[in-house]
Amino acid sequence: MCSFVDVKLPNIAQRILSSLVLAPLITYFLWRSPAFATTTVCSVLVSVSCYEYAWLAFRIQHRFTKTYENFELKLAHLSISGRESQLSSMARSPSISAVRLLSPDSNTSRLTQSNSNEPQFFHSTDQLQQPHFEANEHEIQEEMIASRGKRCAITPLSSWCWFGGEWAIAIAVSVVGSALLSLVLAWVISRGISTTDHEFEPFQVYYAVISSFATCICASFTPHWTYAVLLVIEQLVFTALTVYSMKCPINNFHCDDVVHPLNIMIGGVFGILVFRAHTSKSPTAFFLALVLDLVGYVYIIGTLFLIVSFVDIDRKATYRKLVIALLYVVWASDSGAYLLGQLFDYFQYAHRHPLAPHLSMNKDYEGTLGAIVFGVCAMFVASDLLDIRGSVAEKLLFAVCAVIVGRIGDLFESLLKRAALVKDSGTLIPGHGGVLDRIDALMFAAIVFSRYFAAIILPKES
Repeated sequence: MCSFVDVKLPNIAQRILSSLVLAPLITYFLWRSPAFATTTVCSVLVSVSCYEYAWLAFRIQHRFTKTYENFELKLAHLSISGRESQLSSMARSPSISAVRLLSPDSNTSRLTQSNSNEPQFFHSTDQLQQPHFEANEHEIQEEMIASRGKRCAITPLSSWCWFGGEWAIAIAVSVVGSALLSLVLAWVISRGISTTDHEFEPFQVYYAVISSFATCICASFTPHWTYAVLLVIEQLVFTALTVYSMKCPINNFHCDDVVHPLNIMIGGVFGILVFRAHTSKSPTAFFLALVLDLVGYVYIIGTLFLIVSFVDIDRKATYRKLVIALLYVVWASDSGAYLLGQLFDYFQYAHRHPLAPHLSMNKDYEGTLGAIVFGVCAMFVASDLLDIRGSVAEKLLFAVCAVIVGRIGDLFESLLKRAALVKDSGTLIPGHGGVLDRIDALMFAAIVFSRYFAAIILPKES
């Protein structure tokens, strides 16, 4: 099977168990080794998020292609029907123009004369059944669900291997592939970080091995080998951005490095463009695949890079506190919205006001208000425990903005899932669905916290 195993437990129980495991674990590693933990966790998140997004993009492209094909069939049928109708009207009053309209080499219809001197029309499409032109969303959804779990990038290789299933083949390929990819990542890191006293330097090998193995195993279970290649490209770009952030963190506005993050991102865009141009079978497929690839590229790589850019060795105590505060605000706001929704369901409160009912009925103004309250409380508690600088008004403003922007991130991912006709992006995290379902708000909230770090905290420390 080309999917992760789903745990069959009540949703709230899965959420509690996963939170009890993940929250202390991530907090501990961030506090003990913030540079290694932040970069490595984000690198693994990039791999898993790109894997989940690959399936979303695959489903969206499949749905669009089916709808487009039905639309073309409908246009073709309307064109033929219109032509038949015109010819039939001419048949009632024969004229030279009717004969001229029918070219001798026309494969659509031909004019013959019967014994009764009345023109008859025989169409080459008479024996074809009229297709169903309307795209059946349910049929498309069932077809896409059936395709997932049956075929992925590793399937062609595992089909002729005599040992093991897809998981065994994927692990074997990932071991070999990660050995090669880790050498590339280690070379990129060593070229970017040359100082021996850098905190990240002792962990370069571990970062390269963990990141490369996560990349290879996730690439193996993408829906097609083209998505596997794109995942590797995106991981290489993210590693280059990580190396840049080590030398020029977000607080350094006067970095003398020649390479800029924008140049690295543009290089990745160019690589995706060239790859899709050589692998797409038609202009329509190329355009659609390229648009979806670039959306995922900016969505995942761009936002997670902001979290990595917090890493500042000169201000180790400060940035690790802010990253932990960011996580707690996002987790608390998500939990607050969920608990409030469960409370409304328990009391059968039916007067909720959805934020975007065409995207998700679960995202409403009442839940957003609860998310803001929980997020603000988490911000003040974390600030008090971790001694984060900033006035009460500044913390309140940025916490509210982070929660609101995080809700926009929720809606954006709901848009992707609605377009892909799925409920969750994956099944990796029990109670939450996929990784994208868990970090969608975090990715957007990082935009707000990066400004808080650069505009509020750093000036007060200097």
